[in-house]
Amino acid sequence: AAQAALLQAAIARLAPQRKGTIDLYTIGVAGWADQDVFIKELDGAVGSLANVLPVADRVVALINLEDTVDSAPLASRDNLAAAIRAVAEIMDKDEDVLVLLMTSHGTPGGFSLKLPGQEFVDLPPQAVARMLDDAGIKNRVVIVSACYSGTFVAPLANDNTIVITAADAKNPSFGCAPGRD
Repeated sequence: AAQAALLQAAIARLAPQRKGTIDLYTIGVAGWADQDVFIKELDGAVGSLANVLPVADRVVALINLEDTVDSAPLASRDNLAAAIRAVAEIMDKDEDVLVLLMTSHGTPGGFSLKLPGQEFVDLPPQAVARMLDDAGIKNRVVIVSACYSGTFVAPLANDNTIVITAADAKNPSFGCAPGRD
């Protein structure tokens, strides 16, 4: 119940869609609970986006970190799907753009989600594509910073979707360790 309330509050803080203006909505996912490097990467990436794109007041962050479990919605499969659906209800799906920024470990099977105190699960790229498609979000930029993140290209890339990855589908990206900037 607390997680549902945190997600609802995060969605309620989003600025409304402005007719005639291309609004950029961002959903950020820091997927691994045991390392703070992913929240640092998410914060840095959102900050960099905000320096060049009008994303202020249109960002929802889903975070798997013990320190934020009572203050931020968790990066779970259900919360991601709910956030995507909620943003889809706010945005103009013909005009606006969703930036989905995901950072965690990855495997050849997908993007790793590790909740505090639990084992990790993979979120397959096909599941993310289905969430976006089911919500009717067509204009999207998907950024995946994880090992083997190239697995997201084929299921997601199309005429209206840009997919940016940290690695190809067959290789790790870079070393992720606690304390890294």
